[in-house]
Amino acid sequence: MHIYSGARRRERWRTVVSDVDTPESALRPGRYIALWLLLALISAILVTVPELPVAIYEPHLSAAVGAVAGVIGLALLQLGLLRFRLLHRTLDLHAGLAFGVLALGNLFDVWASGPTEAGKLRLDTSIYLLLLSRATAAVLFLTGFTLTIAGRPTAGSAAAVIRWLAAGCALVVWMIIAFGAHLPPLLDQQALELLNETRPITDLLPGQAPGLIAANSAIAAALAIAAVGYAVAARKLLDPYFGALATALAMLVFAQLQAVLIPAMASDYVVSGDAFRLAAYGLLLSNLIWRTVADIADRTVHQERLRLSRELHDGLAQQLALLHLRIGRAAEFDRPVNEVARDLQIAQRLVETASLEARQAIVALRSERVSWDAMTQVLATFGDEFEQNHGVDISVAVESDNGLASVDSVLQGELLQILHEAFSNAIRHGGAQRVRVNVAAQHRMLNLMIRDDGRGFDIAQTTHGLGLRSMSERVVQRGGAITLDTSPGLGTTIYVSLPIETSESGKLPARLIRVRSQR
Repeated sequence: MHIYSGARRRERWRTVVSDVDTPESALRPGRYIALWLLLALISAILVTVPELPVAIYEPHLSAAVGAVAGVIGLALLQLGLLRFRLLHRTLDLHAGLAFGVLALGNLFDVWASGPTEAGKLRLDTSIYLLLLSRATAAVLFLTGFTLTIAGRPTAGSAAAVIRWLAAGCALVVWMIIAFGAHLPPLLDQQALELLNETRPITDLLPGQAPGLIAANSAIAAALAIAAVGYAVAARKLLDPYFGALATALAMLVFAQLQAVLIPAMASDYVVSGDAFRLAAYGLLLSNLIWRTVADIADRTVHQERLRLSRELHDGLAQQLALLHLRIGRAAEFDRPVNEVARDLQIAQRLVETASLEARQAIVALRSERVSWDAMTQVLATFGDEFEQNHGVDISVAVESDNGLASVDSVLQGELLQILHEAFSNAIRHGGAQRVRVNVAAQHRMLNLMIRDDGRGFDIAQTTHGLGLRSMSERVVQRGGAITLDTSPGLGTTIYVSLPIETSESGKLPARLIRVRSQR
């Protein structure tokens, strides 16, 4: 009885621990409410306790804080761009650019705090520029969230928003620098004298223009809306990345609220909001690093599954289907002996073809490069095997290598799979009796032409099957282009252009250009 009770207790404990570790539990609203209450309590203590200053004059510490915040912000920018390039989510692009803008503001603060060639930068000018940087970041946070939730997270919409925002910011920066002396003053003489005394500031900086307080309050409100929105999205979409952004934005909200007391400006003061800002940057950076690693791993697994499905469909599945067909015919009792022998001979060749593909896959896994002559021989052997197995006329012509000594083994595997799919479609769907293949290397591209004399088809009236989609996916993955030229009764010609050398960072989207032939 005690053993059963202990087992139940252990099971309940495992259930509780498992529930705590799930992403859903990490995105509970109660945690965000507790975070906001804690940040509000800390801010209230800083404001209400007279002995605690909200800003102190420490030039070296101010420069260090600004530099650290700028470097972390640039790291967040790089991670955001990396995630956008890998995952194609506009949220990552907007968030990365937002932290990049904040980083530039922090680094500008460090630079402007010291003397320049033209003397000390006007304090009001620096305040205007820092206000612009924080307002731009708040807009980027809001637009990234809005585009994601609205279901329009496309690169085109993100680029349009960023172009207009960049153009507007560039215009405003030019106006501030050119006409800064004519802009309304943001601090009166009393505030300037208090700052020059370099004494600690324990309360609201007197002498601020109402527009300055309103601008800082508006930025804090925009960040608060973005923080709440990301928290709701994190709970709804069960995405921990949204949760990390919501947490960081909550800290930035209270950092911006401190700017209502002491505005961001090119001075040697360190304000209490800098601590919130550094905590937000550090938290998001640590979370984003392991999140990016996990997302890249998930994407790699997904791509590997797609690749395996293509390999199974293009190679083993079709070979087994043909082998099953031939063996089934040979097993029929009323078949003539000569036809049974022919079926068995074809079945043997199918097994040899499958063995050839298996050997090619092993070569691709074990070696990174294959010689041009070896690739030429493999392509010719593959065409001969297919010709004998299916009773069609197949010729493979490979032009001069133009000094190319070797190619990527993965490229050779892709060529074999593309040829296999094209041959199978030409014979099964087009009833082709003759297939001509031409391979040529020109200007760092490998050009492949496959022409058959089959029935062809009307592209506008045809729904492409898995075979053509699989072929297109291979070209997409490699970063090439594929063109289909066909019409009913006039056969089909496929043009494929693949880069001989490619890299993970240099891939381009492939184009499937469907052109109805006028032959």
